[in-house]
Amino acid sequence: MVTTSPLSRRDAVRRMLRQAMGLTVPGLLAGCTRRGTRPIAVGVDSCAHCRMTIDDPRFAAEAVGPKGQVFTFDSVQCLVDFLNAPSADRAALQPFVARFRAPDEFIAAATAQFTESPALRGPMGGAALLAGTSGDVHNGMRVTWAALRAQRRTPSPQSSDTRARAY
Repeated sequence: MVTTSPLSRRDAVRRMLRQAMGLTVPGLLAGCTRRGTRPIAVGVDSCAHCRMTIDDPRFAAEAVGPKGQVFTFDSVQCLVDFLNAPSADRAALQPFVARFRAPDEFIAAATAQFTESPALRGPMGGAALLAGTSGDVHNGMRVTWAALRAQRRTPSPQSSDTRARAY
């Protein structure tokens, strides 16, 4: 008759620890991946579209990729122009805008309420686009995210660029 010796207590504990580590370590690593907005580093971060340094966080915006990469913008207009540019990988980006009255707080662009204020100059020199929530009141013309995207559509290079011609 062949008998097998039972596992020693030490071996059993080691086995349980290995199994637990196999379950918890991947879970911890997955939790370390940041998938959201991050605070703007004023005077350090630059716009992913126009490359200007971001000096006023009230007008800032961000786009977050599916793998957690964050693109920063100095204005909502630059964010819209960046997203409207023809590129397959930009469709997966989630746009966020800084709340004008609380610049450290980002709002999903699709749910934000925008006000175009000619009285206030934006980073790009034109009328400022102020982002906020339904509780924020700004003087100016109200604009939706969909309307912003539609009115700032980038024309195709073939129709607008008369300099680049094939000879």
